Order: sequence, then structure tokens, then C-alpha cells
Amino acid sequence: MVPYVEAEEARSLFGHDCFGPEAFAAFLGVDDLFGPVLASEELEKSRRVPFSIDELKRAKSLGMVLVFRLSHDKYGHGLTIRYLREACLRGRAQARIASIFGDERKQPWYETEGFARDEVPRPGWSLIRKEKIPGSLDRTWKDQSEILRQWTEENGIQPEMIRRRTAVEAVYDDLLYYGQNRREEIDLVYDWTATLASDGWPVLVSCYESRLWVDALSADAREPCMGVYPALLGHEFRGD
Repeated sequence: MVPYVEAEEARSLFGHDCFGPEAFAAFLGVDDLFGPVLASEELEKSRRVPFSIDELKRAKSLGMVLVFRLSHDKYGHGLTIRYLREACLRGRAQARIASIFGDERKQPWYETEGFARDEVPRPGWSLIRKEKIPGSLDRTWKDQSEILRQWTEENGIQPEMIRRRTAVEAVYDDLLYYGQNRREEIDLVYDWTATLASDGWPVLVSCYESRLWVDALSADAREPCMGVYPALLGHEFRGD
């Protein structure tokens, strides 16, 4: 039997580090698109968290937050990076974060990238570490992957549970934190995600100085501001 925890119990455990489907609606401030009119299957899925209570307690001790991500609005529009940027620039988001993507007149480098146009969050609950894995800064992609593997093993986590976030997931999560006035609670360095730009370089995502930053860098590069923020997959994604 696949273990599940009721959402209310998970909320009690994580407190303000739990972001349900309503958190994204609050971020955009557009109930007509998200709020109470979410697709019924999304709401139904959000009522049960696909982790055991022991897994949730362990994740909390490892400094993780619990997030329910949406993949589409009620009209079927995918929550791509381009969608999220447009929503912010057109003022559909809260006033304090309307300019988080910068100047609307200046098109970002990723505007024509496939990942910004096509990639949507995997819908459902996920656990994300708030802080980078120790020792993951100033390392190549390969080095970081080995550090992630060691961290997974040292903390008794099944390898199939752990992964890097995609670029759109990192953007989604950062917008939620920033929109909830909690950005100061996580360190502001880049997460080198699992998404590749058209040149084959891994995409970086961060949020600081009231701006969301998206970049890409060669996997052979080493930078003091690039870390790893692992995500834990629930049972519905792991197939057990």
C-alpha cells in the first residue's frame, strides 16, 4: 500500500513551510485562474501528501519545505517560465512582485529558449531543501552530482527519491517564497537545475535584490554562487 499523509497533518508538521495550491493563487492574486476554481483533480490530489509521516519528519529535520505545484491554470495554459513572467509583468501578481522579472521592454535571453516555452512543473507535492547542500558551491556539475549522491546516502534517502529541480520548478518555488515575504529565510545563491538550455548548458535560477535571475553555464564551470537544492519525490512520482 502506498503511504499517504492527510494534507492537514502535513501542514501541522511544516507550519509556514507548507505551501498548498492556494499559495500560488495568493501569489498571483487572481482567483478566477486558480483559487477556488482549480480543476477538481488538482484539488483532490492536494488533499493527500504522497510521503509517509516518517519521511516527512525526516525531511523537516533536513531543512526542507513542502510545496504543492500546479502545472496549468483552469484554462489549460501551462505554467511555463514565459507564462509566469508575463503574469508578473502585466501586474496580475501582487504589486510588490510585479517587477520581479525586470523591465518588460527588455526581452530576456531565454525568451526564445524551448525550456522557457515548453517546460511546466510536475504537478503535485514535493519536498525541497531550503539551503544548499554543504560543500556544493564552486564545483563542476559532475562534482555536484557526486556530492548530491553522497548526501543522499549519508542521510539514508533512497536514491530514486532524490533529484535536482527543473528550471521552471525552481522559478515557481522562488516566486512562492518571495510572494510570501519569506525570501530572507533561504540563502540567495543559484540552484544549478536539471534543465538544459539549447547550448547544452545547465540552467541556473536564483532570486535576490528583488529580482529573479535565470542563467546558464557550462557543466565544466565552477562558480562560488552555484549550489544544489535537492528535491524529494513523493510515491506517486516514484511508482511504488
